Amino acid sequence: MRGKMIVSIRPESFRFNRDNDTTQSAMGRVEDVIFIGSRSFYTICPADGVRAVGSHPRCDRRRNRRKPSFQSIRVK
Repeated sequence: MRGKMIVSIRPESFRFNRDNDTTQSAMGRVEDVIFIGSRSFYTICPADGVRAVGSHPRCDRRRNRRKPSFQSIRVK
């Protein structure tokens, strides 16, 4: 594929799983994890070589019952 491509990753459906039966999923590798303050930043490289960078606030499960979700995704 040539040229630019826009990819949308729904933050609420981003999960780290070993196996997934859904057709709307992609296998990949977490290349980097950075913790800055209360945020975590991930660099994910799917099998096709495109890099996705995402971040989400870390949550303290004792105080906050909500699941962490990605708030921003950038594709390189």
